[in-house]
Amino acid sequence: MLNLENARRVDFRYWNAAREEEAPWLAAQATTHVRIAEIGACVGCTTRVLADNTYGRVTSIDNWTGGTDEALTNGVKSDFGGWDGTFAEFKKNTADLTNLRVIKNDSVAAAHDLLLEGACFDMIFIDASHDYENVAKDILAWRRLLYDGGLLCGHDFDEQTFPGVVQAVKDYVPNWRRSRAGSIWISL
Repeated sequence: MLNLENARRVDFRYWNAAREEEAPWLAAQATTHVRIAEIGACVGCTTRVLADNTYGRVTSIDNWTGGTDEALTNGVKSDFGGWDGTFAEFKKNTADLTNLRVIKNDSVAAAHDLLLEGACFDMIFIDASHDYENVAKDILAWRRLLYDGGLLCGHDFDEQTFPGVVQAVKDYVPNWRRSRAGSIWISL
């Protein structure tokens, strides 16, 4: 049985109709993966979905300084009193998780550091910046840390709202497809 209750308790602004559709899919994926990387964590809603449903460990990476999406970053900053407040909210929402490693760093730099550590993941979920250049950088940096046969996926595959995400996925993810769960994309 999937556990979504803790994720639903995360600030209501981050649990909406899209999350209600996408969270069960992510939770189901987490049940079959044990080394999960989450790129972009914000207040920890997806972190909860992944960590509450895996028997393994989630490594969550975010710099908590904002991204390149002005409308999104301004909304988050005002919601929680700046990025320090957003990180504090993340820590509050994930404080009880014993299977979580948090890396507060730029996503590409973190990928490089983890590669040097010899880290590998069987599921990588990308949901950091939403502009073409940064999404492309994340895809290129993180797919090097994916086990053969692992799941590379991400959020906000939406042509109207995030055309940069869509184009970067089309350009850099061979055999991509949109999942049936909201705006999640996957690599086959």
